[in-house]
Amino acid sequence: AFRQVADSPRPTLAVTSVQNRLQAEEHIEWSLSPEQTSGRLRVQGTLGSTSVHQLRFQLPPQYTVRSVALTQNEVALTTRWFRHADGLLTVLLDDMRAEPWQVEIIADRPHVAGKSTTLPILQTAEVDLQHYTCVLRRRPGVDVTLGKLASWTSAPLVAEEAEAPSPSRIIARLDWTGSRPGSTPP
Repeated sequence: AFRQVADSPRPTLAVTSVQNRLQAEEHIEWSLSPEQTSGRLRVQGTLGSTSVHQLRFQLPPQYTVRSVALTQNEVALTTRWFRHADGLLTVLLDDMRAEPWQVEIIADRPHVAGKSTTLPILQTAEVDLQHYTCVLRRRPGVDVTLGKLASWTSAPLVAEEAEAPSPSRIIARLDWTGSRPGSTPP
């Protein structure tokens, strides 16, 4: 208890809000076919936060989101999400616990053959992304030329990627470590 008399100094408090941010890595796998570009985008963190109730990802509006999955400790959680007209994707975190977590988004967009395309990364305000990995796959009937890589670095393929059975062929694996990159190379 504390007692205050008329002449005594009054305590003051400074209260400011602090945004609770998650730490994570982003892994993107792009599959390029003659008709469309498909992406499997995964954001993984080591420790969830019970005070974060939604994640918002900026994705270009041209991309159609086909599915969103949320897991914690490799257990699938019920996932509610919605998309805004400007491309913003909101994922609601109803059952988030202080455990490892992953959000996986499957999206695609049609494209015009012969026209250059830029592949986006997921930008989010609630997560500090520490590392990005981008794998580019090409399906039969597609020729792909990498543009300027800027600060992306070409990385060797890991054994699982080189041996995984798939109708598409990996043409590049790119890494980015540090502050947020811009778009992945065209």
